[in-house]
Amino acid sequence: MLLSVKYFLQRLWWAALAYGIALKYICCEFFGKKFGKKNCYGNAHPRQDGKEAVVTGGSRGIGLEIVNNLLQCGYNVVIGSSSSEASRTALQDSLLKKYPGCSVEVWHLDLASMKSVKDFADHYLSTKSACHLLVNNAGIMFVKEERTVDGYEKHFSVNYLGHCLLTQLLLPMLAKCSCRENHTRIVNCTSCIHFVGGRDVTDFQKQKNYSKYKAYIDSKLSQVMFTSSLQTYLDKNKINVKVNCVHPGVVDTDLMSSVLLIPRLGSIFFKVRTFYSL
Repeated sequence: MLLSVKYFLQRLWWAALAYGIALKYICCEFFGKKFGKKNCYGNAHPRQDGKEAVVTGGSRGIGLEIVNNLLQCGYNVVIGSSSSEASRTALQDSLLKKYPGCSVEVWHLDLASMKSVKDFADHYLSTKSACHLLVNNAGIMFVKEERTVDGYEKHFSVNYLGHCLLTQLLLPMLAKCSCRENHTRIVNCTSCIHFVGGRDVTDFQKQKNYSKYKAYIDSKLSQVMFTSSLQTYLDKNKINVKVNCVHPGVVDTDLMSSVLLIPRLGSIFFKVRTFYSL
């Protein structure tokens, strides 16, 4: 009985931390949106004609807005998406019609499967000659407990581990395409929620009493730690690739649909999907 109460309180604690940190940023972003300086990017981004970019989770939400932004700048874009073949084809046709003259392809990528990640990377390396930008954007949030085909907790696999492997596989090409004057880039889309994560990395895969909130927090903290350690490695080995992580803000996307009260309040308090620079 006491053990059950303890586990219940632990789950409650992680939920409170998740909603607490989110509330802080929601307030900041709400007042910034209402009373702060407006950002009007328009066509101010420099042209990047001929450069190659990879965007995971680029078929909807923030990822799709990133793709639109990159195509406007002249990038050739490969989108990694876990959606159906019909949906991927429809998206590709739509983007090609919207941006005539641009190159955009939508390939299957399931970050819950390390084999899928390897297949995606192998296909890219065998068909493309360059990569200048990798945006690790795809993610899941607060889903029920589930193990992937490889035995990993699903948040950990989709949000962090799959992206870590993809980065490792594409890094040689990113390094080859960079120079001291013009670095190639890796951008990891993370979350402010990592601030309330623990530092015990040995516990990331060993939750005795599962909390979907803690699982999500741990996956986002893993992304931040990976970003820091990778940049340290790149600098030490004088590899001209820059890696950054970004909290894009609390944005009104489909990812928020299962979160308490979000469907009703999202459009009022959150950022709408909008183009932003990378």
